[in-house]
Amino acid sequence: MTLVAGFRCLDSGILICADREESGDGTKRAVDKLVEFNFRNSTFVFGASGVTAIIANLYTRLYEGLSANEDDLLRSHTSIISDALRSVRNDFPEFDDWVELVVSASFYRDVSTPVASFLYGTVGSVLQPEAEYCCKGPGKDLARYFCHRLFSPWPDRRHAMIIAAFIFREVENHVEGVGFGTDMKYVATQHRKIQTIPSGDVAKLEEKIPILRETLIEYWRQKIKAVPQWLIADIYESEAKQLYE
Repeated sequence: MTLVAGFRCLDSGILICADREESGDGTKRAVDKLVEFNFRNSTFVFGASGVTAIIANLYTRLYEGLSANEDDLLRSHTSIISDALRSVRNDFPEFDDWVELVVSASFYRDVSTPVASFLYGTVGSVLQPEAEYCCKGPGKDLARYFCHRLFSPWPDRRHAMIIAAFIFREVENHVEGVGFGTDMKYVATQHRKIQTIPSGDVAKLEEKIPILRETLIEYWRQKIKAVPQWLIADIYESEAKQLYE
């Protein structure tokens, strides 16, 4: 299983992230979880959570379906992706764990003329458009909580990467099955470019982000001053006064 997430940024770019832990047969290893498909006038980035063998099979079907309809993907991409999900599910019904996808789909007239960009999450075989962010896989509820608190209004690319690194670090520290670092791909929609940020660089960023607990405690100490006397009073001093009154 894998935590995957997508974030729409202020400039209409889309950031897709995934942790790197893969487990099975009692072992764990780090693997790349983000897949990028480039066609004549479109770019797709997929992140998937689920059984590794099923995901690999799904990606093959996705590429075949998308490449066969390269000239009509703006209109047909949602049905192609849904059909691939449905076909894999029908062919491998013995698997209880199902695949969840986060998808970035961007379309261009040429290298510097964007047409449209979409961020999707999946519910079964259905693509659900997302206006701001999308989280799938283990830890998605915790990740969504942080997104709800931090992603309003939409951040720019730099701040989206910082917030995403923070979210993945916190989820990794508290949720089983999420770990071994985080990969990121930023799809720039104003120009047809993709920035790949390897897990080693994300780890360096995570080290510079303050620990949540320490940050909050220090912030509270500074800000919570105009409070009721009973909260800031010295408890021993209060008890002493009561004894002698």
